[in-house]
Amino acid sequence: LATLRDRGRYLYFARRYDEAIEQLKRVLEVDENFSTAIGWLFLSYEMKGDYAGAYEWFVNYEKRTDPENAEAFQKIYETAGWQAVRRKKLEIERQNEHK
Repeated sequence: LATLRDRGRYLYFARRYDEAIEQLKRVLEVDENFSTAIGWLFLSYEMKGDYAGAYEWFVNYEKRTDPENAEAFQKIYETAGWQAVRRKKLEIERQNEHK
């Protein structure tokens, strides 16, 4: 399964985002809890410019990895959009680095 995920990553790095999305969704058909595949999936949507798709998979990822923040991200997305969600995520990551 990791090999299939890695193929999705390679497609992402090749900027073949639609193909990466298809590949990563195949991984999730086999194991819906493969969180790193979900992470690469939301990044693929983001790079493609599909921010609604990116947010959908991002919040799915957050619910699995950091459920406390998932609700806060939903409120941010509804009021300020995808870029505000990404800024907040970066802010949280920076705070966690200094702990």
